[in-house]
Amino acid sequence: MSSVFYGILWVLCRTIGWLCFRFRVVGAVPRDGGFLVAANHASYLDIPLLGCGMRRRAWFLGRSDLFPVPGLKAICQWLGWIPLRIGRLDRDAFGKAVALIKQGKVVVIFPEGGRTQDGRLQSSKPGIGMIVAQTGCSVVPAYLKGTFDVLPPGMMWPRFRPVTVFYGEALAFPRHEEGGDAKQYYQEVSRTAERRARKLGLAEVDSEHLTTFRNQAMMKAVKRIRSFGYDKLTFEAFDTAMEKTKRLQGNEQAEKRLQEIRGHFADPDLKKPEGGTLGADLMDRFRRYLKGEGTL
Repeated sequence: MSSVFYGILWVLCRTIGWLCFRFRVVGAVPRDGGFLVAANHASYLDIPLLGCGMRRRAWFLGRSDLFPVPGLKAICQWLGWIPLRIGRLDRDAFGKAVALIKQGKVVVIFPEGGRTQDGRLQSSKPGIGMIVAQTGCSVVPAYLKGTFDVLPPGMMWPRFRPVTVFYGEALAFPRHEEGGDAKQYYQEVSRTAERRARKLGLAEVDSEHLTTFRNQAMMKAVKRIRSFGYDKLTFEAFDTAMEKTKRLQGNEQAEKRLQEIRGHFADPDLKKPEGGTLGADLMDRFRRYLKGEGTL
């Protein structure tokens, strides 16, 4: 396909995105060189909106059954779609992706292997690691926010909702050594790209989501405290949880946050909100749960 025609499609998709979905792009991909873009997948709109969010032409690895109509399938391949057979290692599709990256092109992969059914980021498949092992390319994490709200699986017509595409910094991985554990290498690459994508997804969080995340984290902490035999929500209980929980050992941020909370409640001049920032009802549930009187 000519660069002129691709440019026309790029402008058209970008304009529609801006008019219908208040389309916005945060970050950018490298201007030259071959690399992978690893993005979450929530909607059929992901491909065009992700493509018009980059100022470079891209090729997309996607399920081979995505476009079952023969004529439409040929057109999509002409536009840059690389059909990928699901359920087995598709050496032909991965080979095309590897060849394009070695030619200095951009290839987009959806590590989850399919669209999410609930809007949440799913675990990544190891395919991304296989391409990195064969090319030594960098990986640009990307996160599409809002496409699930616009056109989730099962819906025929899109809704007018805002969409933002986030592009993170390119991730460089060490070369896979001959004789090394290939499976472990693939998994590490996939997990790293997934973690970065999740962070991009949290780049902009409204107060409602922030409260939900905080409450869920607090519930996990209370369950851990109860497992250590405590029946009250005390600082001693939190200290024990931090000492015995490997993930929190040496965690400066957690220790700093706990010290801030201690200082807040130790200052007699500060007015203490009923139940703290979590709310009185939730704090009451926590206290009853620790006493064995309810569930979370």
